[in-house]
Amino acid sequence: MAQPHILFIPGLGDRVWLYQLAAPLWQVFGYATHVHRFGWNDGSRSLGEKQAELIRYVDDLPTDRLYVIGMSAGGTAAVNLLMQRPTIRKVVAVASPLRPKDGPTNGFLMGSIGQVDATLPTASEKLRKKIVSVHGSHDSRVPISKSQPRGIQTMRLPTVGHGLTIALALTVYGGAIRRLLR
Repeated sequence: MAQPHILFIPGLGDRVWLYQLAAPLWQVFGYATHVHRFGWNDGSRSLGEKQAELIRYVDDLPTDRLYVIGMSAGGTAAVNLLMQRPTIRKVVAVASPLRPKDGPTNGFLMGSIGQVDATLPTASEKLRKKIVSVHGSHDSRVPISKSQPRGIQTMRLPTVGHGLTIALALTVYGGAIRRLLR
């Protein structure tokens, strides 16, 4: 079988360098790794333009061998990407607000969550089975109630905090995440 690909989509901080640090670990396990900066804080482009850029990026990858891991806000972009490119193998949303949340947040994130909230309930069961929400036991930024839409698989990590949940999901719990990709 040809080499599988992993695309990491960072959250609001767009910390590409951070996910490039995790990439070698995933390469050891046979994945070609990619990191895409979504531009959550870039006010010069609309949400639609950001999504179109992500789709163009993915269209240059083998979607039949592509797994997408979105962290925090990046999980919403990953789920919305799957709705546009259903040949993607699987999406893992780590510590991601996949349901509408209260409180101040980034406008692009709110739009992305709104799209997930509008499209996920009507998506086919086959498509929903390609989505896994991974969340920490105690994440005050994205509580469990905001990361678990109905009809998708979930996985709880015994972690505390938002950033730590993301870091541990890609490293210490990376084996468990890789098993989800099978």
